[in-house]
Amino acid sequence: MYFNFGSFLTAILFLALGLIAFALLFRPFANLFLAPFRREILEERNTALAVFAGFVLLSLSIIIAAAIH
Repeated sequence: MYFNFGSFLTAILFLALGLIAFALLFRPFANLFLAPFRREILEERNTALAVFAGFVLLSLSIIIAAAIH
């Protein structure tokens, strides 16, 4: 089995870039919506909003991954 070290380093680099991009894009989202979301999800027990917030973050992750790849 042949191991290409250059491809491995490239994958690690893109992983790091994706995590940085996700962290940078999560900040504005969290600052705008986190307080109302947190109150609705934790105090009001709004499960639909929790699922929607998770879906939005997952979608953002998929878009970033597609853009980097």
